[in-house]
Amino acid sequence: HGLSYTTFSYSDLNVPSKINWNDQIIITLNVRNTGSRQGDHSILLYVSDLYRTVTPPNKELKGYQKLSFAPNEQKQIQFTLDRHDLSFIRIDLTRQTEPGLFTVTVGNLSANFTLVGEDQSGS
Repeated sequence: HGLSYTTFSYSDLNVPSKINWNDQIIITLNVRNTGSRQGDHSILLYVSDLYRTVTPPNKELKGYQKLSFAPNEQKQIQFTLDRHDLSFIRIDLTRQTEPGLFTVTVGNLSANFTLVGEDQSGS
């Protein structure tokens, strides 16, 4: 069901460059139906942890929205994450969030941000 009779473009990805430990991460971007037909489109937000004490996956799906667009319609999309969305499961099965550099990717756009704060196991 990935067939679409229209095309979409992404622009203006906005990700804060520095996120404090307890802050929410607000990510916005614009998505436009650049075609001449109405269409539904899935917007997928991936996050990559560029350094972990364990080998991270290349990227992880952290947000998803499916929206309908009229021809040439543009919508501003917002995703909200927090440090728990950046956590991983350690070998002892506890959850851990580590500060460091992350990359957000949506469509053909990407941006980096740094999570600053203390490394806390179980958070």
